[in-house]
Amino acid sequence: MKRSSSTFNLAPAKSEENSSIGLDRKQPQKMKPVDRESLQQQSYQALRDALMKGRFMPGDTVSLRNLAQELGTSPMPVREAVQHLMAEGALVLRPNRTFAVPDMTREILAELKQLRVILEGSVAQAAGPLIGAPELSRLYELQGQMRAALAIGDSKRYLVNNQDFHFTLYRSSGMSIAVNIIETLWLRIGPSFNLLMSGDRAADRDKKQAASLTDHHEAALAAIAAGNPSALRSAIEQDIIQGMDFIIECMPA
Repeated sequence: MKRSSSTFNLAPAKSEENSSIGLDRKQPQKMKPVDRESLQQQSYQALRDALMKGRFMPGDTVSLRNLAQELGTSPMPVREAVQHLMAEGALVLRPNRTFAVPDMTREILAELKQLRVILEGSVAQAAGPLIGAPELSRLYELQGQMRAALAIGDSKRYLVNNQDFHFTLYRSSGMSIAVNIIETLWLRIGPSFNLLMSGDRAADRDKKQAASLTDHHEAALAAIAAGNPSALRSAIEQDIIQGMDFIIECMPA
């Protein structure tokens, strides 16, 4: 996201003396000014992706100044991106005029779970017959990276790879509208994914139990290899149910 520090020499190049030919001195083509809307869109996409990947926790305060510094831009496009995310319910404005990731309740999580099971299961089933060799290879790669992350307790890497696994699968369906809706659901649930790997209950879970977080992904890959879309749908639904149930149990009653 940060712009390159390379500089460009915009001064006209010196032409060699040649009175017989009389070379024309052409001005170099000017660069187009940076589009403000492009900066806003890039900031929005970066923040959206961070929320879906669990970069923030529920209740975290979002500093426009810090975000702008991290993204290498001014606060203005970040503010516009944050306002867009507020409209999607991914961020809220608190009484003290600060922006924050919404807190979650068991009721909200239960509703998100139901929506995810219905929508993501059906999109996964549609994607099954359409997954090509490059996508399947990527899914196997991500599965291996998730297992490695769990083995060393790298929760952030696990969450990043988990999000990539699911959306590599969903985008193979070609159902762009459905995928956009799923992304909106993940905007809401992404911060709560941190509860899978942190907190008292997660600390009590041993490595064998943690490894089970990828068992349904293994079943999904087997279903793809067997050409069984129904089994693929079931594997993804069970993956969602397992994860969401654990998160809900971590929430205070």
